Amino acid sequence: MVFLMSLSLTEDYHKHLNKAAIAVGADGLLIEMHPEPSLAWSDADQALSPLELHNLMMALDPLAKSVGRSIIINN
Repeated sequence: MVFLMSLSLTEDYHKHLNKAAIAVGADGLLIEMHPEPSLAWSDADQALSPLELHNLMMALDPLAKSVGRSIIINN
């Protein structure tokens, strides 16, 4: 399990770090999401918006499939 705790990350960093986690065999990713990240009481700097999270999952899916994993996306 990979938890990018207390990091101020841009959407691009989220993508690269989570791709690396999948590539080395992480069994899970813990990614914080908030409907309005700037209004989150805690961890606003690392929270993704729903759209950013969806885009990240779509970007990670091909890599996950290439290593025999899957990304579960609930809409």
